[in-house]
Amino acid sequence: MARHPRISAGGKGASFLNDIRQMSRHFDIQLSEKSNVVYHVLHLVPKEKTPDLDHILIWINRDIYDIETVATYNQFGDETIFRFTAIGFGQDLDPAMFRFDIPEGADVVYLDETQ
Repeated sequence: MARHPRISAGGKGASFLNDIRQMSRHFDIQLSEKSNVVYHVLHLVPKEKTPDLDHILIWINRDIYDIETVATYNQFGDETIFRFTAIGFGQDLDPAMFRFDIPEGADVVYLDETQ
């Protein structure tokens, strides 16, 4: 398994989802030209540049203001997409829902490591 440097240090990567109120502390934020009648699309550029994160796009549903898609891009052109469906709050979820088996040959990114 390959070990890669931490991609969420200092609020980068997807870690901003832990506390969305901290976004403006770590990112310059603008409304993207990708916005349309269905979605507000935010374009986030990290204030501290790293090869791991070039920018983030966030699609927010205009009617209900749920974040439905987050796409992160690194400086190498790689894209990671998070899609959120059936969003619910305050639910008692079975921990078995979160089982993940690492596919053979996949690279593993350890978020708690430093470079």
